[in-house]
Amino acid sequence: MASPPQRLCRDLRSTTTAISRSRDVIVEILSWLPAKPLCQFRCVSREWHALISSRAFAAMHRSRAEPLLVGMSTSVSGTTNLQLMDTDGSVVRRFPPREGNWTLWASLDDLACISSSSGRSSTLEVVDLSTGKALLPAEDAAAGFLMYASCGRAARTGSLKVFRLDAHLTCEVLSLGDGASRWRQVQSPPPMVSHWNKITSSSVVTLHGALHFLSQDHYDVLSFDLDNETWTVIPGPPAGIVGSKKSISLAELNGTLCMARREYPLVADIWLLTNTDNSSWIKAYSLPVDLLADFVVPLRLLRLGGEVLFYSSYDERSKLVLQVYDPRSGKCRKVKTSTNLMGRIGLCSSSLVPPFGAMS
Repeated sequence: MASPPQRLCRDLRSTTTAISRSRDVIVEILSWLPAKPLCQFRCVSREWHALISSRAFAAMHRSRAEPLLVGMSTSVSGTTNLQLMDTDGSVVRRFPPREGNWTLWASLDDLACISSSSGRSSTLEVVDLSTGKALLPAEDAAAGFLMYASCGRAARTGSLKVFRLDAHLTCEVLSLGDGASRWRQVQSPPPMVSHWNKITSSSVVTLHGALHFLSQDHYDVLSFDLDNETWTVIPGPPAGIVGSKKSISLAELNGTLCMARREYPLVADIWLLTNTDNSSWIKAYSLPVDLLADFVVPLRLLRLGGEVLFYSSYDERSKLVLQVYDPRSGKCRKVKTSTNLMGRIGLCSSSLVPPFGAMS
C-alpha cells in the first residue's frame, strides 16, 4: 500500500494531467471561433485573456480562420460603406462612407475592386483593405460605362492587373505596381460574353491566374488568362431544368470554380469544375432555396462542420441574404447581418483582422 506522501504525489500528478488536458481542449475549441467572440471571451479570466492575447494562439487561430467577407452596405443618407465581416455576419471593420452608389466587383486577398457610376461614366477603384487607400491613380480611375471590372494576379509572373470591359466589348488592362503603366487595349472577348452585368450572379471570378465570366447563354464559362491576356471557352456542366438565365451564378468554392443553377421548384444545384482540360464538372450539392429567390452564390465550404456558406437575392435591388447549408440535415439557416448588404459579397484575407490585443 502506498504511503500518504506517495498517494498525494500521485493525486497531484493526476490532477495536473487533467488540468493540462482540459486546457488543451479549451485551446482547441477557442482556436476555431471567429475573432469577435474571442475578444469577448478574453474577459472570462486573466488566464483566458493571456491565452487569447498570446502570439502562439494568434498564429494557431490564423491558420484555422475562415476568410473574411467583404461587401457594400447602403444608408438612408445615400452613402455606401465598404465593410469586412466574419462568417457569422459580424462586422469587424467598416471603412469611411462614400457618396453615391458603389458596386463591389471582385475581391482578392487584401484588395477590393469597386466602382461608382453616373450616367455613362464610371469611377473605378482598387482598394487596399489593410489601409483603406485607393491604389489606382486619379487619372486612371475615370472610365466609361462598365460592363465588368476586376483585378487579379497572373499565375506565372505574379503581376497584379486591373481589368475593365465596356459596353462596346473594348477590353483594357492596367498593371499595378508599374509606375509607367497605363491602360492598354487587349484582345476583346467573344461576343458570347454575358451582358447581364447588373445582376449579382454575373460577377467576375478570379481564380488560378485567370478571370472567369458567364457566357451570354449562361451555360458556358469565358476565361481570360492574365499572363498571355487571351480568351478561352470552358463548356459548362450538363444542361438541367433551369427556369431562367438569371438564376445561374458563377463563383469560387475553396479554390474551385463552381456554377450554381437555380433549378425549379425549390433546389439550387452546385457544380464544381474538376478538370479544366476536358471540362469535367460534378454536382456536389443540392441546396434547398426559397421559391422566390432568383439565384444563390456559394462563398465558402466551412472548415468546421463542412457547411456551405452562400448568399441569395430576390431581385437586383433587394437586400442580400446570407445563409449556411448543412449537408447532414439538408437544411439552411439564415446568418444575421447588421447592415443592409447590396450587390455582391466577396472573400478576403483573414489576416486583415487586427491582433486580438488591439481589438476592442
